[in-house]
Amino acid sequence: MVTIPAGILAHLSAIPSPYGVGTLGKPARDWIDFLAAAGQSGWQLLPLGPVGPGYSPYQTNSSYAGDPIYIDPEPLYRAGWISKESWQRCLAETPEGPADYDRRRTVMRQLLRESFQYIDRSVFAAVDRFAEEQPWVTGYTRFVAFAEYFGAPWIEWPEPIRRGDRAAVEALGERLWERIAFERYVQWLFDQQYHAMRDYARQRGIAILGDLPIYPALDSADVWTHPDCFELGRDGRPTRVAGVPPDAFSADGQRWDNPLYRWERIAADGYRLWTDRMLHMARLYDCVRIDHFRGIESYWAVPAGAPTAREGVWLPGPGLPLIEAITGALQKAGASLSLIAEDLGIITDAVRALRKKAGIPGMKVLHFAFGSGEGCEYLPQNYEDANTVVYTGTHDNDTTLGWYRSLPDWERAFVDRTLGRHGEIDIHWSLIQLAMGSVAANCIIPIQDYLGFGSEARFNIPGTPSGNWRWRIPGRLLTDGLARRIRAVTAAYGRLPAAGE
Repeated sequence: MVTIPAGILAHLSAIPSPYGVGTLGKPARDWIDFLAAAGQSGWQLLPLGPVGPGYSPYQTNSSYAGDPIYIDPEPLYRAGWISKESWQRCLAETPEGPADYDRRRTVMRQLLRESFQYIDRSVFAAVDRFAEEQPWVTGYTRFVAFAEYFGAPWIEWPEPIRRGDRAAVEALGERLWERIAFERYVQWLFDQQYHAMRDYARQRGIAILGDLPIYPALDSADVWTHPDCFELGRDGRPTRVAGVPPDAFSADGQRWDNPLYRWERIAADGYRLWTDRMLHMARLYDCVRIDHFRGIESYWAVPAGAPTAREGVWLPGPGLPLIEAITGALQKAGASLSLIAEDLGIITDAVRALRKKAGIPGMKVLHFAFGSGEGCEYLPQNYEDANTVVYTGTHDNDTTLGWYRSLPDWERAFVDRTLGRHGEIDIHWSLIQLAMGSVAANCIIPIQDYLGFGSEARFNIPGTPSGNWRWRIPGRLLTDGLARRIRAVTAAYGRLPAAGE
């Protein structure tokens, strides 16, 4: 099992680059170098699939595909597949500004089209091998090509194509062979660059922690290619959707609109829908966080016609048999992948029992530790064992400085008493030290907290449809001095990687 004594949370989109969004080439290598210099042993990413509505990496059209916006154009220029002018057109006007997903997507589509015209037979052969070895590629590339051809979500496609009639799908695939071939090339290119980046991370002693959304989006290749595994009506629309009940993040709960699983059908197939996904995760990551792990024990089902998530009900999930199927499939394939449970929110004894039986570490978020008194399970002195991952906050939380400023007086006073301090100056470092000093074997800190940023650097506000996911790291602030300071606090609490001691 991979342990991350000290790691940093920063999505790929947020790392510094001249392109207005982080990429898998030199920007990723430079970031990995910073992590290594800072004495870190892990880098936590958010999902890398094509971003969906509102730029959310959790609403993607595939659990397998990579987003082309993260492909680095420099290697394409070096290979002679694009012109220098095309490469330079990729440069952002404001490299340190918010992620400009729309411009980046347009520019990369043009650039990748140009490069596709110059690749030789050896590349085509490599793409073919990739597609043969990765069965998801066929369904995904058809999905993308068909969506562009029809200009609509798959539930609005002509009925034979919508329901996956084999003859109709094959015939349309032959008509759109060039478009499909292009998408296969794009995914091969992403795969090549990603694994080069991951190999570099391994060389520098950095484990990659990925993130698996529990539910795919309705308009995704996952649902179109496996409609029998989801609660869909005859028209392809969900009968019930996923979400969570009212909580600290939202008074009405969160209605995600993802279709729910037909767990009985999935179980009858040996949970292959999930085991295939996890085997793919093992190709990409050293460990993976299962988002909304709570939904494996029981999940919130919201009627499709309900106005908010308040109208949902709890239903039993697959539980331990799913986890056993996943671990069994990984062992059979000889694949190494450590799991982390995102067990936040409304957590019951049954959820805790499932996680413990599975032997999967859960999460402790310090921002949640001070609102319920001395007995709160998120306070480090109350951690039951080291098999956990401690965070100051996550991508769904405010930054530590923003959080502290927003606390009611009584809770802020509790924070100050616990930390033996007063006021907001260096509050982020105090909370980082509290996390580092805990018994948790794994410690992940968002980069915003190391930078001491306020709410202006918040990455996401759950339940809000826009204005999220665009914050990026100002590259000028990733200094040698900051790396030394991070390394010093990491060393002070015995969390340096073995090679760095």
